[in-house]
Amino acid sequence: MDYKTSVKDTVKDMLIAYRKKNDLRQQDVAKALGLYDSSTYRSWETGRSSPKPDMLVRIAQMYNISLDTLMGNTARSGDNRFSVANGNKYNEDVYGDRYLSKLQNNEKLIIMKYRQLNSEDKEKVGEFIEKILPKQSN
Repeated sequence: MDYKTSVKDTVKDMLIAYRKKNDLRQQDVAKALGLYDSSTYRSWETGRSSPKPDMLVRIAQMYNISLDTLMGNTARSGDNRFSVANGNKYNEDVYGDRYLSKLQNNEKLIIMKYRQLNSEDKEKVGEFIEKILPKQSN
């Protein structure tokens, strides 16, 4: 097996593992990544093709993991693979669910899309949420 095949197989395996661990369908991931249809994503999981580097970055952001981890290098990633909130006890106590798989589908999609935003847009989303939260309590 050559290097290119090895990398493709590793990425394929990681895509499948993270999707299943988070209880997502291929269509869910494709939608969160803004793909036109799920056949592109499906081809990545079957190994017929591989995501481009910019898409690998978006996938890593979506699952809140490093590119190293997505590429199969888990030596530096610690024990928090698959975790939404980096798996620390504080986040689990404060926010409840530790894993994306425990969220409802609409919550998963929101988080997966949010993680792909740049810092400025994330700040805007936070401001919007803060703005509408008081309205919810009335």
